[in-house]
Amino acid sequence: MDTREIQAFIAIAKHQSFSIAAEDLFITQPAVSKRLASLEEELQQKLFDRIGRKALLTPAGEIFLPKAQQIIQTFNEAAKSLDNLDNKLTGTLRIATSHHIGLHRLPNILRKFIEDYPEVQINIRFLDSEQGRIAIEDDEVDIALVTLPNNEFRQYTKLKIKLVWKDELAFICGKQHPIALNNITGLDKLCQIPAILPSKQTITRQILERALHDSKLSTQTLFETNYLETIKTMVSIGLGWSILPKTMIDESLHEISSKENLSRDLGIIYHPSRTMSKACLTLLEDYLPTYIP
Repeated sequence: MDTREIQAFIAIAKHQSFSIAAEDLFITQPAVSKRLASLEEELQQKLFDRIGRKALLTPAGEIFLPKAQQIIQTFNEAAKSLDNLDNKLTGTLRIATSHHIGLHRLPNILRKFIEDYPEVQINIRFLDSEQGRIAIEDDEVDIALVTLPNNEFRQYTKLKIKLVWKDELAFICGKQHPIALNNITGLDKLCQIPAILPSKQTITRQILERALHDSKLSTQTLFETNYLETIKTMVSIGLGWSILPKTMIDESLHEISSKENLSRDLGIIYHPSRTMSKACLTLLEDYLPTYIP
């Protein structure tokens, strides 16, 4: 039984799609179909029903899925343990990162790490923070660099969380927006003007919503998006105001004065029960130190 066949099976089950599974595994759709056919032949069981465009697990597939996931997890754990026997840093480091961290915080860190350890292969996946957490739980990545969830989640989760950066937030608009030209300040006045905001499922939006709730306010939202770079561009041309990390403010934006001091935590999530490769431990301990105020 080939682990690549099992990985293909798991990917199809996750996405209910051969084409998306192929994209996830960086192979062609015929290759995915071939791996599944070989696995089904070996098991002498049909694992999926093709219904329309969806690939749905058969009863045999439902039984096999948790066993398949366990096989891959055991294999990955063994590979990491063997990598750690070698003093030389090699192997693959699987990282999930939010777009903001990947663009604004991670490049210099990874550049230095790659210079020091050129034989380590870096596999980066750009995911929303919640998707990064799920990828850790599913053992699809070794670490996730994301906007950290609220304190209540941290208290109950089994995942390990390490704070690396405090990200101060600011209310912003375009330089030529009436807010800037008329020097409008205060969240209560902003709520009378259309806004372009992060999506409701993002932690950044949840921070804003708590501030609005505390002040008994609500916003007029033009549209929402998960991508802060898109928000920055739309705000810079004058479509509305928003809330962004202060690190993103440049000459195209005007920072709006406000009594609210909002911030979010950025850091690392990883699974405490999984064996970490030496490369992953080195990145965590030497290149991503714990936040010190």
